[in-house]
Amino acid sequence: MSPQDVRNERVRAWVFAQAEPAEEVAERLYDKLGHEGGDRFVVVRANIVTGAPYNIVVPVDAESHAVLQEVAAMIQGVSGVKETQVVAVVKHFPWPPHDAHGFITPDEQEAGRDPEADVGRFPQSPGFNAWG
Repeated sequence: MSPQDVRNERVRAWVFAQAEPAEEVAERLYDKLGHEGGDRFVVVRANIVTGAPYNIVVPVDAESHAVLQEVAAMIQGVSGVKETQVVAVVKHFPWPPHDAHGFITPDEQEAGRDPEADVGRFPQSPGFNAWG
């Protein structure tokens, strides 16, 4: 299947962060953002990674670029975060389909395996899954 352009329907991105100590910062990120956002944004998880210059990667699903920038500012404001970089998705490969999207768009609902899935925040996403 060919890649699809990401339309302005939702903005999906990764926020890379340099933070110390990484595990404590990841916990603080969850405490601050893991249950917030409703349909405006979903902070999917925080991954602690190796390799300079960043040691945390935070996938974010936002309703707009402006909301994504708000979320990036919130991440930057978490104690221990020294630097952030936002990398937005411009194309994605929709096959195989994922069952763990943080937000289901109308197009994804129509193309999905579960046509009964509601559009909006996926119920098994951040506030309900273990962090990490």
